[in-house]
Amino acid sequence: MTRAARRPQQAALFPDLPAAPPASRVNNRPEAAALAEVLRALRCNPAVAWCERQNSGVAGIGGRFVRFGWPGCSDIIGQLKGGRLLAVEVKGQHGRLQPEQRQFLALVHRFGGVAFLARDCPHVHRWFKSLRLRQDTGSKLSAPKTNTPHNALFCGVFRLNLLTSLPPQMSYLTNFGVLRAVSLETS
Repeated sequence: MTRAARRPQQAALFPDLPAAPPASRVNNRPEAAALAEVLRALRCNPAVAWCERQNSGVAGIGGRFVRFGWPGCSDIIGQLKGGRLLAVEVKGQHGRLQPEQRQFLALVHRFGGVAFLARDCPHVHRWFKSLRLRQDTGSKLSAPKTNTPHNALFCGVFRLNLLTSLPPQMSYLTNFGVLRAVSLETS
C-alpha cells in the first residue's frame, strides 16, 4: 500500500494530522555546500600550494571553554606556490561579509597576500584567471616592492616600528612569511 493510499486511513485514526504532506527539505546550510565546492576548486588549482578549512568556534575541553580562530578570520587559509598567503572567505549566494571579515581580507591584501570572497567554483576560477592577468600587467596584487625586510636591508640604516593595527590574535600568521608584524622605515 502506498503512502497516498494510506492517507485516508491515517486521517481517520489521527484527525489532527495535516492533510498535506510536509514541505520538502531545503538546504539550510548553503554556505557549507559552497565551502566544500570552493575548497575542492582551490585544491585542484595549480597555483595553490596548500589550503585548509579554518575552523572557528568554542569547545569544552577539560572543564573549560577554548576558543578556536578569531572574529573575521577567513574560512579557508592557504599558501600559493610563490609563497604568498591565501585567505578566502566563502559565502552563499546571498551572504554578506561582516566588517571583521572585510578587515581581515584587507589586511592580508595590504601585506601582499591574496584575499577574496568566493561563492562557488566558477567564481574561484574567474578570480585566479584575473589574478594572472593582473600579475602580468603589474597591478597592486603583485607582492609589495617596498617596506619588506629584503628590500629595506639595501636602503641603508633603518628603524624598526611595530604595527599597532595588527591584533595580537593574528601574530602567529607571521610564520607564513607573508604578513609582517613590523614595518621597516629608512631613516
